Amino acid sequence: MKKPIIHDLSVSLMGASYSIDIIADESTDFVQYMNSGVFGVVDRRIRTRVILSGKLSSRSTENFEPLHFADYRRAPFPSEMSSVIVDREEAIVFSRPGTDLFGASAGIGKITNPEIVSNYVNHFEMLWDASKTALYQDLDDEAKTIHESSIITSITDFEESLLVRLRQDPGLLHALQPRQFEEVVQHLLRKLGHETTLTPATKDGGYDLLSTYKTPSGISILCLVECKRYAPERPVGVNWVRSLYGLVEQHRANMGMVVTTSRFTSGAQAFQKDVGYRMDLREFKDLSNWINQTTK
Repeated sequence: MKKPIIHDLSVSLMGASYSIDIIADESTDFVQYMNSGVFGVVDRRIRTRVILSGKLSSRSTENFEPLHFADYRRAPFPSEMSSVIVDREEAIVFSRPGTDLFGASAGIGKITNPEIVSNYVNHFEMLWDASKTALYQDLDDEAKTIHESSIITSITDFEESLLVRLRQDPGLLHALQPRQFEEVVQHLLRKLGHETTLTPATKDGGYDLLSTYKTPSGISILCLVECKRYAPERPVGVNWVRSLYGLVEQHRANMGMVVTTSRFTSGAQAFQKDVGYRMDLREFKDLSNWINQTTK
């Protein structure tokens, strides 16, 4: 256990004035910090919320000691990162190497940049709204089998509630983790009539989604989709578009599509015009239109 982060976490928890929001995911080393006694410094009068993610969202509490004074909810799918947000002003983050986290370096560390902290706050609130309530006493129950159908239902409910929030505030697209953004695009395309397959997160073959749909005349179209969750000021360049087009040719697909929360450079737009219908570029305003079109 790293002493500097224990110190930072302890100081932040002791200095909390009104709120502590926690995401605890089993894919990180965060559980050992929860079990270390460091949360013993928290004033029980402060509102404390905990989202259990990954294997921790089951009823099994092996190697996990719950905080008796906190409100708990179970996430519908893994967050793949853990975080502690104090007074909505600073965040202590625990993530796996290689994870892209809202402009912050992956790993373990304290973040005070207001814009980045705001992204973590939005991420927590979206997950909290979509998660199921967990009573503290339930956390000591034995693990129960969860059927695949119930998992699919909970994920679908999460996606629908997330789309409702995104319709109200499309800017929250920038607070999603990259994998969550890919899942949102997949869900939107399905609602638009596409059959889609999400590629494994650990194996990047140059595209994120495999999509098929039929034209009004009944012709089947195979489309490779690449998703880029970029900040508004960071446009997608021509290299990404050219690279996906190369994969379209290699896999003999009908077309490629790049979807981004940002916009495209003039070079990327010029390349798309050269290849015509073989490449489709969808930016922030297009995503907003999709959300409005498919969400009540």
